[in-house]
This record gives sequence, C-alpha cells and structure tokens, in this order.
Amino acid sequence: MIRFISTPLPSLPEGWFVYQYYLLSDGALAALWTDHDIRTEYRKWWSHRQELNSSEKIPDFWQGNAQLLLLSESGASDPFIVPLVRSPIIDRFSDGRWLITPSRAGSGQSNAWILNEDGQLIRALMLGDGIEYIRCAQDGTIWVGYFDEGVFGGSVASGGIVQFDDYGRPLWSYNNQGEGRQSFVADCYALALDGNEIWTCFYPDFPIVRVKGGRETLWANKVSGSRAIAVDGEFVLLAGGYEDDAARLALLRLEHGEAKLLHTLRCPEIESADLLSGHASTIHFVKNEHWTRIRVSDVRSE
Repeated sequence: MIRFISTPLPSLPEGWFVYQYYLLSDGALAALWTDHDIRTEYRKWWSHRQELNSSEKIPDFWQGNAQLLLLSESGASDPFIVPLVRSPIIDRFSDGRWLITPSRAGSGQSNAWILNEDGQLIRALMLGDGIEYIRCAQDGTIWVGYFDEGVFGGSVASGGIVQFDDYGRPLWSYNNQGEGRQSFVADCYALALDGNEIWTCFYPDFPIVRVKGGRETLWANKVSGSRAIAVDGEFVLLAGGYEDDAARLALLRLEHGEAKLLHTLRCPEIESADLLSGHASTIHFVKNEHWTRIRVSDVRSE
C-alpha cells in the first residue's frame, strides 16, 4: 500500500457550502465557501436541460456571498469575505496577496483581481479567456494555463501557457516562442509550480515539459490524459486520465528526451475527487472531506 498523508477538513458553519478547493502555489489548500449550494443548483439545471434537450443558456449561479478559508497541515485560518465571480479560480502570492479570476472573459475584459490578505481589492488586470490554471510564482509573476476554447479564441490565451507580471503584462508565451518551440499547447491538462519553474503536460501530445528561466525542456511521453503532475528529481508522477484511467497513477523516469513509464497502479480515491492537482513533488487530492497527499518518493518506494 502507498503511504497517504491525509488531513480531515473542518466542518462548515450552518448555511454555508463548499464551492471548490484550490491547491495553492506554496502547497497549502484554500476552500471557497458560498451561502448557497452552487454545485447542486448547477447539476439540477444541467439534468433538466438534458431531459428537455434544451439549448437554454446557463443561469448566473454565482451570486451571493463567498468566504475564503486557508488550510494547512497545522489548521485553518478564519474565513474572510471575497468577491464571488463566475467559475472562480484562485491562488495566492508568496507575500500573502490573493489572485481570483473567472475561467471565461470577453474581449478586452478585466477578468482577474488581486486582493490583499484580508480580501480587499488592490487592482484588476486582464489574463485572457479560457483559463484552466493560475499559478503565482515566488518571483511575483503569474503563470496561466488555458483550455482549448481560450487557445483557439484569438486572445493572449493563444499562447497556451503564458507568464504575466502582476499588472497583467505578458512576459513569455509557450506557443509564441517562435523557432525554439518544440511542441504546441492546445489544452493545458496539468500545470504544477516548484518555486519559479513550472512542470506541465498538455494536449495533444502530452509531453512532460519543464519551463525554467524562459527555456523549455521536453520529454516525450506516451501516458495521455493526465490531470495532475508532480516531480522529484528524475521521477515524475502523473495522476488521472481518460475514462477507465481516471483512477490511474503513473510513475515515469526522465531520461534522454523521453519519459519512460516505470509503473502504473489504480488509486480509486482520486477518481471523482473534488480536487486533483500537483505541487512540487506531491500530488494532492480532496475527497470525502479529507485532504490527501501522495509523494513521488512514496510511490517509488512501492
């Protein structure tokens, strides 16, 4: 058995519901609470829409009040009020500031907000449409990974993975490197941060890629569809996949431009998890009100 590190999550106050958990760029966890059950409301609407074979536009469920809570292995912070945006994605800078953005944005629309530690607005910025991931690096820059509708939508998201400063100015773009680009990001499936370098795996070819100092290093990879990545030296752990592989953990070793598959195993706990993401050398997931960590070294030892 692989050794899991698991922490029970705090109970919610009456009248509040968990909307989403977020793995932060320092390896901590955040929980967004709302004063109505958005996920249940959405599921009911979607089921009704499917039954009627309707093209009804999705209602705006993201109204009301929201609170953000910081969780660590030692306990939980007091929740504080934050703005509730549509399909919010959240991360935190190393100096304590927060970044909140919806996944979609109109052309030229400010769609990201930097807040101070207490949730007060500092400034708004534009990060483009089709956001799948945001990662706040130790140097104060912002890495954004986009899904396909953003990549092919004609905005800054066409870069697939883009680095911004904290005023929203693009600094580096994966798909727009020019002659140095070794592959193309059509949909960013996994994005993990380790200090100031990122590790990623993306559609369609799913290479294992490290970006450090504006330079990419790429290893060819035959494990497709993974949704989380963690790296420990020359070893990579991928989690998730398509259909029957949703519960898959895959251990690989990086060698001579190739990510060699060493072993795969099923981990039913990650299937249908509320959160599945990677940070540095650890895969994190949340399920059944427990926050669980799987270290690359523990999988190697098995």
